[in-house]
Amino acid sequence: IVDYTQAIISAYQDRYFTRSGSISIQSLRELPCRCEVCTDRTPQSILSLSKKERGRLLEEHNRAKMDEEMSLIRELIRMGRLRDYVESTCRVEPWQTASLQHLDYEHTYLEKRTPIIRSARLNACTGESLNRVEVQRFAERVKDRYTPPELDILLLLPCSSHKPYSTSPSHRKIRHRLRRLTGYIHEVMITSPLGIVPRELELTYPAAHYDTPVTGNWNSEEEKFAIECLSNYLTQHHYRTTIAHVTGAYKEICREVSEKLSQPIKFTAENDPTSSDSLEKLEREIKSTLKPETPRRSPEEAKKEMMRAIADYQFGRGTGGIFIPPDATVRAPYPRYQAHHKREQLATLVPQYGTLALTIDGAKRMIELENYIVKIDEFTPRGTILAPGIIHADPMIRPGDEVLITNKKILAVGRARMSGEEMTRSKRGIAIDLRHVAKK
Repeated sequence: IVDYTQAIISAYQDRYFTRSGSISIQSLRELPCRCEVCTDRTPQSILSLSKKERGRLLEEHNRAKMDEEMSLIRELIRMGRLRDYVESTCRVEPWQTASLQHLDYEHTYLEKRTPIIRSARLNACTGESLNRVEVQRFAERVKDRYTPPELDILLLLPCSSHKPYSTSPSHRKIRHRLRRLTGYIHEVMITSPLGIVPRELELTYPAAHYDTPVTGNWNSEEEKFAIECLSNYLTQHHYRTTIAHVTGAYKEICREVSEKLSQPIKFTAENDPTSSDSLEKLEREIKSTLKPETPRRSPEEAKKEMMRAIADYQFGRGTGGIFIPPDATVRAPYPRYQAHHKREQLATLVPQYGTLALTIDGAKRMIELENYIVKIDEFTPRGTILAPGIIHADPMIRPGDEVLITNKKILAVGRARMSGEEMTRSKRGIAIDLRHVAKK
């Protein structure tokens, strides 16, 4: 249902609707539209008509523009790109910018209803992008759910335009130079708009799915957010040595954090982080900090820690350590890792989203933690589960989350289409897409 009242009123006030707002027909020299009204007319020919006829034509045009906008919005909603569109158009009128800012104040309401993953790229092109649910949620989960590996050396690196970072030319060059030392260091990327991204979460949405203008210059809000995220991280997690292989704005952010926390940070990059001189200095600095007792992790352990970190991000801190025990193994090539324990496959890493897809054996381990569980009526589901069949759902569940489904008969795993609160409250609609179902 579309309310055309404003289109009608504006038409008889000689206002002409465009995607950039309404414009007085008197100020136009040509008609920037190809609808039936505008195709064979000019502003002058419309102005020469009687007020009644002019109003009728402008009303027809204004209605067509509203219908066109509604069609576009429906498609953007289906594509998961509505927020990008709103950010790109809200500068047209002050009230539109204010509306978006007021909407962002309702973070708790929006967060419950915003999918945990999307297939669409996240474009962070305006100041409002820092307030997006996906951005704030990622920063909150890194702070509240992420536990780094037990290593003494932290290496701070700049982000890259190519995602995931480890596949970018700059990061590959750095990692190649440090190939014999990577077991000693833990890597964390500094980036806008996400603040910081630990290497273990570089695949996880939206870390590998965002794009932002790369100019080398950060605005004050971007710097403030990155400083806050890095400060929180270094306050929570302590390293014997912190090295920042960064330049420009990244370097200023690290200096601010160092002064704020009174923690020393060593800088190794000179102008270009990938230059031979910079890489040599970085390698030399890392080697100088090594001691016989400096902890080192194997490539196999690094794979397991990545899977644990993603499990914590999805299901809560501490989940990864229980879900993937010390004697677990990780098979298959990056990024399609599979977690196994003894003869059981527990989960597969989905590279498209950087999240874990559980097997039934994995679900049996997870069910004991009592998180992300949906309880259904006594029936055996197939394909999908409708909301009326749900008795209770964990309020922490968000659309797109991996969930466990249970009753007295079955244990199943699937992906949520609704939040946990919506599942419990709704009387219609598909709540879960099932993947595996097993009888108890």
